[in-house]
Amino acid sequence: AHHAVEEIGDREKKVLSKEESLALLGQVDLKNADAQSLVEECEQYAEEVVESVFSLRGMDMFLGDEPEELIYRQPILHKSGLRKTPTFIGNLMMPFGNMTVYFKMPKWVKDWSNLPDETEDDSPDVRALKRWLRADDEYRRSRLKVIPYIVDGPIAIRLIKPKAAELTVHGEKTPVKFAMVPGNQNDAPLMECDIDLVSNATIRKLANMIRHHLKSIVIDVAFIISKPSGSAEEEPSACLGCWRIDRIDFEKAGVFP
Repeated sequence: AHHAVEEIGDREKKVLSKEESLALLGQVDLKNADAQSLVEECEQYAEEVVESVFSLRGMDMFLGDEPEELIYRQPILHKSGLRKTPTFIGNLMMPFGNMTVYFKMPKWVKDWSNLPDETEDDSPDVRALKRWLRADDEYRRSRLKVIPYIVDGPIAIRLIKPKAAELTVHGEKTPVKFAMVPGNQNDAPLMECDIDLVSNATIRKLANMIRHHLKSIVIDVAFIISKPSGSAEEEPSACLGCWRIDRIDFEKAGVFP
């Protein structure tokens, strides 16, 4: 959460300059970013998908009239060390900007054209990850899911809190695009997943409604890969990574220079 706006009184706001905004990037303490409730509450997933194969690097918010796709190309992220280690980016493209989460991938992710084969010693989640990374976009889309879980919020939200469940990310209303960026002598390989919450009018309206409630809600989220909905064939599954959205205030987010 990058604070680009200072509150002055009840109504007046001072918009910070680009230099002031950039100086605040990366200053948020991530001590509350672990999605612990998914371990405590999602017992049905505890043995298969709660131990993530990626580790959390950080989370950003950026305001804008149009959300940015292929966000890895932003110079400020490159300067901040985005490409120092193999990284997966989950980029939620919203009507009012971007919410991005960054995960460190395993060290064996070095070359997209030469990923290691599955071995007998691989755990089920590593096998699932290798298959997913080596596959085409259609395979990836059908298996990428999220588990959102509401941890805290206003009493009305807590009373109707649904049980945690896997939800397929890609669909007619929420199209997903992948970018597999090769590494080089200076930069590690990178994978970006752009999730479009803008193109469909219904989803766009819902995202705008949620915007003003985010600052009073705590949500734990997990990226999951598992067999397609309705498939009878058994496949290994994995949790890519978990993170916590802890009372986010988009009105205090930064902007890209």
